[in-house]
Amino acid sequence: MLSALSVLRSRLHLTACRHGIALVLLMALAPIAAHAGQFTVQPTRLELGAAQRSGALTLRNESPAPLSFRVQGLRWTQSDDGQERYGEAPELVYFPRLLTLPPGEAAVIRVGVRQPAEDIERTYRLFIEELTAPSVAAREGARIRILMRFGAPVFVRAAAVRRQLELTDFDLQGPQALWSVRNQGTGHELFKAVTLRGIAASGAEVFRQELLAERYLLAGALRRFEATVPADLCGQIARLALVITTEQSEVRRELDVGARPCP
Repeated sequence: MLSALSVLRSRLHLTACRHGIALVLLMALAPIAAHAGQFTVQPTRLELGAAQRSGALTLRNESPAPLSFRVQGLRWTQSDDGQERYGEAPELVYFPRLLTLPPGEAAVIRVGVRQPAEDIERTYRLFIEELTAPSVAAREGARIRILMRFGAPVFVRAAAVRRQLELTDFDLQGPQALWSVRNQGTGHELFKAVTLRGIAASGAEVFRQELLAERYLLAGALRRFEATVPADLCGQIARLALVITTEQSEVRRELDVGARPCP
């Protein structure tokens, strides 16, 4: 099986395929290495609602050869164990579903919903998957070819948008700092940073950890976190300070750890 590619700065989900086995990867939409398709998608996400029931993505072939694509829209949810879930979405309308682009050419993929969301935002991903041309497959024989799959988020806003992040279960158990974040609002949140700091009794910062950036937390979803407090610094820490920053919100919390020092 292919090993996972390095995670680069991007909000794009790509899939590398070998012998029909797909691995979900994160990569930038920069030109891809040899034996991989080169294409871009703009914008990288769509936000629809009652006032705007449809939108469009522009797919451009940046490679020197023709590329073929399959487009598939799926309902997108998240489980309490942090897993992304996908299912059928008959209410999501999009076209074309199959297309071929000559080198340097672009096409518009139109996306819409049959009815707007009401109380809670509905979320989808529109997957744009590169297909192997039969002529290329025959010519390359058994050689490995990496095919790219990009999932553009599609958000259908609730009638009334409310932001409410709830931070719970913030605790120190041994050397592990634990906490959970639930999105109690009606729309998605995009994490920009999660910062955990150890503070001495004097107020001086003993350590800092940046834990997460650029991930979505959908409406109603829960994400659990944990971080290890460095053992050699445990005795110096009087409290932990946690700051969670998203595109729209910020949550701060402190925990007095004097009564429960880590080993």
